[in-house]
Amino acid sequence: MAKTQVCTKCKEVLPMSSFSRRKHRKKGYLSHCKKCRNKYTVFNAKNIRDYHLKKNYGISEEQYHEMYQHQNGLCAICVDYAPILCVDHCHRSNKVRGLLCTKCNTALGLLKDSTEILDKARRYIDGK
Repeated sequence: MAKTQVCTKCKEVLPMSSFSRRKHRKKGYLSHCKKCRNKYTVFNAKNIRDYHLKKNYGISEEQYHEMYQHQNGLCAICVDYAPILCVDHCHRSNKVRGLLCTKCNTALGLLKDSTEILDKARRYIDGK
């Protein structure tokens, strides 16, 4: 007879193959099944993202998606498509400027959001 375990979330008696193995647990398995774990993870990830957007940028996930649709999934600088875009904001005023790809967002950060440094970089690239 196959071993079974009761899921602490859905209370169903399921075969051990329905539970994830964990070496640090005494029994070696998690107490809730893979199905319940996946539901919790997806729900929790959405809440964490919404909290992060509100806390750091003052926008909801819905506002992020509106901005993403408005930009057609394209970076506001290089106009490349990205499935996920970074929220770009002014570090002084904390005002959201738009959505950027990771590379462009990182570049602005490394240039310290300085138009002077950006102009110097442009002149350097142009060889002037």
